[in-house]
Amino acid sequence: MGVYNKRKRCLFTATVLTIVGITQSLFSFFSLPNPNDYVHISRKLSVEKVIESYSTKGSIAGVINTAKMGTDGLHKTFNLSWKRCKKLPEVDSVVPADCRNDLHTFQTHFFDKGSEYIQEHRRNNPEGQCIIATSLRSPETWFGSMYLQTASVRHRWKPNGEMIGDYRDFLAKNNFDRIHHVLPGLLKEFNAGTLTEQVKIMDDNGGYSLMTAPPTSALAGCDLLFLRMENSSRWPDIFRKLDPVFRNSRSKSRAEKSSDNISQVNAISSYKLTSTEKRNIYNKGDKFFKEWFDVYGYMDDVNAKESR
Repeated sequence: MGVYNKRKRCLFTATVLTIVGITQSLFSFFSLPNPNDYVHISRKLSVEKVIESYSTKGSIAGVINTAKMGTDGLHKTFNLSWKRCKKLPEVDSVVPADCRNDLHTFQTHFFDKGSEYIQEHRRNNPEGQCIIATSLRSPETWFGSMYLQTASVRHRWKPNGEMIGDYRDFLAKNNFDRIHHVLPGLLKEFNAGTLTEQVKIMDDNGGYSLMTAPPTSALAGCDLLFLRMENSSRWPDIFRKLDPVFRNSRSKSRAEKSSDNISQVNAISSYKLTSTEKRNIYNKGDKFFKEWFDVYGYMDDVNAKESR
């Protein structure tokens, strides 16, 4: 009787463990994906096997991008690729366009505005695809580009010496909050890790990172193409592999737009920030701003000088 009871207890225990194991397996199988599973996942493009076509009815292509980081060229890429795109009035910092075959594009310099616009579009067009493009640019060229944009819009063209003086005031007084309007929100929404990690992926891929928003994201179903302006010579190939319909286009450079003031443009573009100017701007920035400087090694010369 004792042996029988022992065997009975063993059989009961094994049965319970089996049931528990099956239950856990079923729970794991049917549970929602963990958003953390999507961190740092970047897909590689191949011309032999295009990932998918984004050019299907109801699709949307959005450029959610920091100012002076190639926004116009990226938006032009989608508009000219999809053809017959009609620019619509700007609404709430979003510049949209309607294209043939019920395709839609837009550009904005604000993550929140772009995210809301996409969500509204996809509620009305659930069958469409969704691609977002954004890019990164070195501080080495971005500060000058921002200043020249301001000078151009406000018609503040002056002799070179005065322009340099104004530029230095601009560097000293501006908090450059535009850096925070897009990328921190996009990286968080796509669970993409840090800027440093994304730059490493770009290094491995030859200048881009391509990721999909996790199922829990407000942008679930959207892909994000994260580019680097320093690799813009590769953009035509990257876009062609992303979708055979896409043909990368570029917008005019500041020198081309302001040919009557080319001397001033060259003076600002060639100006190198002093160690003091770099340090002052760096110290005013938050963690993300400093990481932007760091991924480009923009403080390396300053740190080396200060450590002597």
